[in-house]
Amino acid sequence: MGKDVFGFWFSDDGVIPKGAMAFETNGVRDRDKFSQTCSTSGGNCTAWVIYNDNMDYLTCDDLSWSGKRKCD
Repeated sequence: MGKDVFGFWFSDDGVIPKGAMAFETNGVRDRDKFSQTCSTSGGNCTAWVIYNDNMDYLTCDDLSWSGKRKCD
């Protein structure tokens, strides 16, 4: 997961990449928790790859939705 297998949700509204809504509480997304989960388990990395156009979570452990999004 998160390297060569990526998941999607299929709904009446369309296709949603897994991780886009993985940690939603009271209508607010907690993307920092998402990025930590993505880097440790790989299960919800699809949204990261699509929105950030990289797989840098495989090599960097300090990435987050609200901060650094690429290894440089």
